[in-house]
Amino acid sequence: MKKIINIIISLFLFVSCGQQRSITNFTDIYVYASKEDRILVEDVVKNYLFNFTFHTPEPQKRYNPVWKLESDFIDKPKNSQLMLISIEEPKDSTIDIIADHFLGNSYNKENIILINDYFFKEQKLFILRYPNQVDMIADISKKKSWIIDELKKNDFKKLKEYSFRSGLNEDIINTLDTLFSVHIDIQKDYEIIKQNNEKKYLWIGRTYPYRWLVFYEDEDIYYKSPEDAWNRLAEKFDKILDIDIIPYQRQLEKIVIDNEEIKKLYGVYGTRLDSRNPTGGPFVSYIYDSIKSNRALIAVGFVNFPGENKVFHIKELEYIIETKK
Repeated sequence: MKKIINIIISLFLFVSCGQQRSITNFTDIYVYASKEDRILVEDVVKNYLFNFTFHTPEPQKRYNPVWKLESDFIDKPKNSQLMLISIEEPKDSTIDIIADHFLGNSYNKENIILINDYFFKEQKLFILRYPNQVDMIADISKKKSWIIDELKKNDFKKLKEYSFRSGLNEDIINTLDTLFSVHIDIQKDYEIIKQNNEKKYLWIGRTYPYRWLVFYEDEDIYYKSPEDAWNRLAEKFDKILDIDIIPYQRQLEKIVIDNEEIKKLYGVYGTRLDSRNPTGGPFVSYIYDSIKSNRALIAVGFVNFPGENKVFHIKELEYIIETKK
């Protein structure tokens, strides 16, 4: 017990002392729990809290929980996303002592807190403590959106620093402004592939791993329902890019950006069957409805990276699209 107390004291003294930046692969969440508690919480964490899956077409998790023991936490991990989970009974480990220190001894207080920059800069540490598994499930159902939003903010901050380290492509940014009266940050190495000022669309891209971004303006009536939206996207993909939407694992998500609800559709695309270079991959589309007209701005990101993990590249495209102003 004396050894454990000394370890805990050293951890608390270390807070905010480090000046190094945390690191990330934009997917892994390090989750710390005792062996006994992991049995109780693993299914909740894996299949509910971090259940969202990109289909690329192979399934790849937006966030992947990587289970660690208390000894790994004491070694001061550099990963940017950390989560420490404690279940009160049985009172079995250093994890419980750490959770009790931050959350106090009363369960009338918060069951979950977020600490920023704990060991390293741009590091988020979530600490969760519950009397039992049932209470954890009930609380997570209320706070899931907040947890995911905080992780997303950290991803986007690091993406901005990494992906835009070479600067912005002012020519394409100005073209978007001219066509659609919007500002969207575009990386330096994107190039215009196809543009039509009359039909109001712009297709830009960059080399391997291949990423495309397509922007077009359309009547919002085509996007009122998910089925209508899919049909219209298929029509536009055919005309602008000469590709097909593959009817596989389509997903709809709604997010809020600057108090505006945005519809997002995730899917899989592919080239024609008779194409010389048959290929495909995941895409994500955003539907921005105008509050002043019956028009909508559609922004779609595509990834082509055969046989490799595509989560980073999908998130990179999401970040770019969500810089829209």
